[in-house]
Amino acid sequence: MLTEKEVEVLKLQKAGLTQLEIAKKLGISQPAVSNFYKNIARKIKEAEELLVLNAELETGSKAKRPEQASLRDFIQEDHSKDKKEVKNDSDKE
Repeated sequence: MLTEKEVEVLKLQKAGLTQLEIAKKLGISQPAVSNFYKNIARKIKEAEELLVLNAELETGSKAKRPEQASLRDFIQEDHSKDKKEVKNDSDKE
């Protein structure tokens, strides 16, 4: 189950915010946002595995593994602009 903070991070990402913007909005570090993404991805993978295992137990045969690309795309969007923003912020100092 996702925590309230993980759900909040996902909603902000879905709204189009970058990791850096999410971090600033929530008052946390950008690495903390990255850790939220990793935890969310792990929880989704575990949930998918449980669904597959349950299907295999019910049918008595191997179930087809779900396609995970769409979930990964949502969780691990292209963060190249995040990295660029971090570099630009460090250039200002």
